[in-house]
Amino acid sequence: MFNAGINPRLPLEKLTDDDKSRLFKSVKQTLLKMTAAGGRDTEKDIFGRSGGYETVMSKRTLSQPCPVCGGAVARQAYLGGNVYFCPVCQPLERRS
Repeated sequence: MFNAGINPRLPLEKLTDDDKSRLFKSVKQTLLKMTAAGGRDTEKDIFGRSGGYETVMSKRTLSQPCPVCGGAVARQAYLGGNVYFCPVCQPLERRS
């Protein structure tokens, strides 16, 4: 979601065709990188080893500034878990 510039709380019906295209490409690229690195650094494999893919927005990066704009990263409860995002780079409301 971060790499596509989409707020994780944006309702699906508000996604434009451009949003969907960016999200699709972003998911494919991210999953390829994640797989090559042995999984995310926030998870462990069956041997207890953390993955090598460094997450951009996660519990591990919450205290760090956004890697794009330098702003504060936000954490919000969502659907029984948490989402981490940059309110500047991933605005919920569309800019005109």
